[in-house]
Amino acid sequence: MSMEKVKKESFNLTKVKVIKKGGLDCHFEVEEKLGEEIFHEAFHLNSTKDMHPDLFAAFNQLKAIVAQVYHFNFFRAVSLQPESNASQELVRAAERAYQEIIKKIDVNEIAISGSNEHRGVVIHAVFKGDGKSTMPLKTHKLNFVETNYGFEEDLEIIIDEIVEETYLFLFENKRQQLSLFGEDGEQRFDGKLAAAGKENDEI
Repeated sequence: MSMEKVKKESFNLTKVKVIKKGGLDCHFEVEEKLGEEIFHEAFHLNSTKDMHPDLFAAFNQLKAIVAQVYHFNFFRAVSLQPESNASQELVRAAERAYQEIIKKIDVNEIAISGSNEHRGVVIHAVFKGDGKSTMPLKTHKLNFVETNYGFEEDLEIIIDEIVEETYLFLFENKRQQLSLFGEDGEQRFDGKLAAAGKENDEI
């Protein structure tokens, strides 16, 4: 099957990993109907092209998900409970600490599996420790139809966005392209800051 003929409705992303030096490592299946029979072919593509800021921003949205699964937001959540009687100063301190934790999380891979009520995702990330050390983080499978954490519906929307952006990256050449330099000297791509997604660190 020619990759040029892959239609969006036939594309099923199963895994995408951000390559450390730039690019994406993608695993996906393509559904093809021949007569009355339906076939599924598995593909693995590794591209060194830099991803578009939209895809980068979508990955960044998963930082808060990982933080909640690991209960890194515990003190922030407690401080916001009315019964805690926390002072505004304490609430702000808890929020600042939470944002510092978010900045230390880098999401680098998702693995999607299942269908219908069993569809879900496993998120891989790293936590940046002191110095140059990093520690791997991995969630359990988060099923979209469950309500264990309360973010499942939003999570599915984010994952669908990553699937969409990965398809555009692979087959529509939607990738990072240098267009201009901002007055502040930062590189901008497709009219957006190369550091797009910084604001998502504060989700």
